[in-house]
Amino acid sequence: MDTRDWPIRAKLTALVVTPVAALLALWIFATTLTFGPALDLLSARTLLYDLGRPGEVVVTELQRERRLSVVQLAGPAALPALADQRRRTDAAIAELRNRVGGDKLRDAAGDLLDARLDKLVAALDALPAGRGFIDRRQVDRAGAVGLYSGMISFAFQTFAAMAALPDPELNREALALTALGRSRDLLGQADALVAGALAGGRFSDGEHLLLTQTIGNERFLVDTAVADLPPEARSAYQRLTEDPAFVQLRTLQEGLLRADPAAPPPVDARG
Repeated sequence: MDTRDWPIRAKLTALVVTPVAALLALWIFATTLTFGPALDLLSARTLLYDLGRPGEVVVTELQRERRLSVVQLAGPAALPALADQRRRTDAAIAELRNRVGGDKLRDAAGDLLDARLDKLVAALDALPAGRGFIDRRQVDRAGAVGLYSGMISFAFQTFAAMAALPDPELNREALALTALGRSRDLLGQADALVAGALAGGRFSDGEHLLLTQTIGNERFLVDTAVADLPPEARSAYQRLTEDPAFVQLRTLQEGLLRADPAAPPPVDARG
């Protein structure tokens, strides 16, 4: 079965705003008020171009590679698409490493962000070994999801370090934006689990429980984060929940939560 176009996948990444640009907008505002515009606007630009944008690309490519890795593990053969995706992931990581190794980013980063950058680089160093486990089928589908999700989590921890703002209200909003980004990745984790189950014909042992936990964590994280957003952002999210695509997503999730773990997933390429 071709799982590329199943309905939840078509809507996942459009449902929650990417946090980095909004985080940087708050960062610019807060630091300019506190320290003056010239230096901090320059630092914010450095964070945006040397960490925010290349970091987002790395997260996106890891999410795509995670999904394809799970689908490959569901079948007997290697996927040519996975080899292509690994090359794209490697290119994104190489670009991020180049930026992280530069003096401009390190000079703009505080102590917390500097430490998080080191941890992110160390986590990405483990990717080749993880790929080896996947190619030798020494990890199951749920394990592959966890492998990539751990690396992505380090990226979001790095983004969160940019949310250490001097104003408590702005800091709360910035952390809420980061949480929304994490919730988007939980949607991606659910997508990968269902894609693997579709490719394999059923959920493997423990996968349906993991899917249930992932969907529950995503919903809790969103509800908690939205409560800390400013009123206009909360209103925008409320409008989003009324959109037919969002309603369909939640309906499909409910069907998956109620599904028999031993049966084929109750979704297909047509919805």
